[in-house]
Amino acid sequence: MRSGCEMTPDVKEFLTLFLGTGYDDATAVRALAIGYAESGARATIVSRPNTNGTRDYGFLQINSVHFSEQKFREQGWNAQTMLKLGPNIDAGRYLSDGWKNWRPWSTFNSGSYSKHVAQAKRDVAEWHSEKGGTNPVSAIGAVAGNAAGALGKLNPLPALIGWLNPLAATIGIATLGMVLLGVGVWLVVGSTTAGQTVLKGAAKAAKAV
Repeated sequence: MRSGCEMTPDVKEFLTLFLGTGYDDATAVRALAIGYAESGARATIVSRPNTNGTRDYGFLQINSVHFSEQKFREQGWNAQTMLKLGPNIDAGRYLSDGWKNWRPWSTFNSGSYSKHVAQAKRDVAEWHSEKGGTNPVSAIGAVAGNAAGALGKLNPLPALIGWLNPLAATIGIATLGMVLLGVGVWLVVGSTTAGQTVLKGAAKAAKAV
């Protein structure tokens, strides 16, 4: 595993293609760590023959046993294309069910990929730094979350409804109607002299009910 130097071209291209699909940093870190464990994070590596005669290809070491599957034939995923990062990532995404199942990789099952997680995190951080220091996917999520929180604080309706339910049971529907009228007027005229006059009239009417 490399340390203390810039990302290799293969790692940089891998992250550009991977994060460009919209996956988050945590998923990218795990996929890259597996790439380190499987191929040394190199795109054109072909393994020695496995015990069953198959070979593993490319950055994520896609096993040749899959080359005869219909999906692989349809996509043109074979020994040649698996040495290109784009198709290699696409095949990995397919085999992992959208990066939700990491069992196809023996380095995940054994846990050996975890030795490369720290390096993968540094690579992802460096990649973002080179791109301007922000993660577009995370940034959009944060902005959306902050906006929703701000709207919640500005909107008094939920609290008003929660306050009105027990009030209706206590003072009756008719009186509640007068209260709502007063609230509506207050929202319109605020604290003006005319508004205060109207509110006083509404209060007197409520007492008379």
